[in-house]
Amino acid sequence: MKSRDRVHDKHFKCKMIVRKYARDVRISFKDLYLGRTRGNSGGKRAITKFSKRSARELRFELRNSSALWKAMITLTYPSDFPCDGAIVKGHVNAWCQFLRRRDIKYFWILEFQERGAPHFHFLTSEEIDKGTVSQRWYEIVGSGDEKHLRAGTRCDTVRNENQLFGYMVGYLKKLTQKVAPKDFENVGRWWGCSRDIMDFTCRVFSGDFRSMTAEMRDYRRWYKHHLKGFGINWKWKGAGFTALDGSAPLATLYASNHIFKDTPKVGYKQIDGQIKKVVWTKGKPGFKVL
Repeated sequence: MKSRDRVHDKHFKCKMIVRKYARDVRISFKDLYLGRTRGNSGGKRAITKFSKRSARELRFELRNSSALWKAMITLTYPSDFPCDGAIVKGHVNAWCQFLRRRDIKYFWILEFQERGAPHFHFLTSEEIDKGTVSQRWYEIVGSGDEKHLRAGTRCDTVRNENQLFGYMVGYLKKLTQKVAPKDFENVGRWWGCSRDIMDFTCRVFSGDFRSMTAEMRDYRRWYKHHLKGFGINWKWKGAGFTALDGSAPLATLYASNHIFKDTPKVGYKQIDGQIKKVVWTKGKPGFKVL
């Protein structure tokens, strides 16, 4: 069989990778022969706009790390601001380095004001004194403007997850209808974050594609019914997918041995920033590092 025809063969040997995050689940299939993920287009391209795909990834990251964030910080520029994304991202990288030295996790989002100036919203894992924030951002930008030192930053406390999700939804609605000003060059990424902000468990299963997808049939039916409650008519396209709010139902299926009954409960878990192989046990904490 030719390699290009294997993608359409339901019996080809592959691995199914199931990653369970705080709220959502991601399922992907990797062809053992072709060495690539089923349904993945691959390849990086230059970023020219805030795409729908980028918006989905941003939503996924925030949904599954929401418990981490304690504060929101806004960083703005003075009246004289750069119009080159390379310079702007240099300032942001310097600010991120300041946070990393304090062992603070972060999530940043780019937005443009009506005057055309870029500004950034940061979510941080710890609160920082506003005076410290203002002074450090003032030094990084090098504006020399006392007004910017006093009013160039804003610090707020994240009261609950509802507040965070409300902000996220409002931001995504704005950006899907907004692009960078015409005189702004090299926009680059619209958002970024620290590494390892999402805790997850991962289980890998090997076999033929048809038998493994059959094991997940009930789970897909649950997800279709779940989305139907929101007025979304979802249809599985025979490839990997992300199940929003799928973490709890998957844990129930695992616990009841409803799926993969004959498969050893061996998988992977992110521990202290590293992916380690573990075996699941019935007692607490529920797994043992191999």
